[in-house]
Amino acid sequence: MNERESVGITSQIRRKPLGEILVEQNIVTASQLENALDIQRRQGGKLGEILIKKGLVAAEQLAAVLSIQLNIPLIDLKRHTVQPGALRLIPEEMARNHSLIPLDVIGDSLLVVMSDPEDIRTLKDLEAQSKMRVEVALGTAVDIERAIDLNYSPGHEIEIKVGTFATVSLEEAKLSSEFIARTPIAE
Repeated sequence: MNERESVGITSQIRRKPLGEILVEQNIVTASQLENALDIQRRQGGKLGEILIKKGLVAAEQLAAVLSIQLNIPLIDLKRHTVQPGALRLIPEEMARNHSLIPLDVIGDSLLVVMSDPEDIRTLKDLEAQSKMRVEVALGTAVDIERAIDLNYSPGHEIEIKVGTFATVSLEEAKLSSEFIARTPIAE
């Protein structure tokens, strides 16, 4: 293979910028993209987040485009069950801090759904924490947060509910005993 051929392959592998894909798919206009890029240059941040904040793109729409751009599967967490074995490998704090949820253990790999699958540092931290190879899928931040809430803290929620029930029962018992104490005994 000569140098020209290898350059052609490299350019084929190089992916299109997110903004270009969004304009091609008529999700945003060129002027909306330029406006968002201007905000990004002035304030920093991720283009996708800027477009979502401006109401130009829905989070689900952006995730679908990113899935195609990055060639990473998009997981709808409302339709998948988080496996307890995967959940035990990653602490809740790490999941919340990096907007991710461990979904399943498949062979020697941990499947993790992330809102930012390009975060290489987090991927390395996940491998170190789980002592497994990490496979990544894409999910929306809102769905991931909901999945974390549903899967990491059920014991805590149950304790709160039981505590509330126990408090009500004690108050009811106290009222009942006071009522009984004041009720005259019929002869």
